[in-house]
Amino acid sequence: MKNITPFGNKQKMILTVAKREDNKRYTTVHQQEFDFRWETFTLREMEIIRLVTQGLTSKQMAARLYISPETVRNHRKNILLKSGCTSSTELSAYAIRESIL
Repeated sequence: MKNITPFGNKQKMILTVAKREDNKRYTTVHQQEFDFRWETFTLREMEIIRLVTQGLTSKQMAARLYISPETVRNHRKNILLKSGCTSSTELSAYAIRESIL
């Protein structure tokens, strides 16, 4: 691997894999752009993610965590923004894929 270069806003990254030739020059073999997730989840957000993967509704989560359903909805909104997911199903798959639980 030659380098991983962040762009200006650090939300996109580019991975460059290069091969070194005999003349000591690098030839790019593969290049891929991907989203860079630099935000971490809070402990409460991790609890919410765990409950989402268990299939609980916002109302059920609120009762279990002793917070209001509106607070749960706010946490879920923030989680979706941070993860780049658009649904609870996608979030569950993301949590499993990224081993964040």
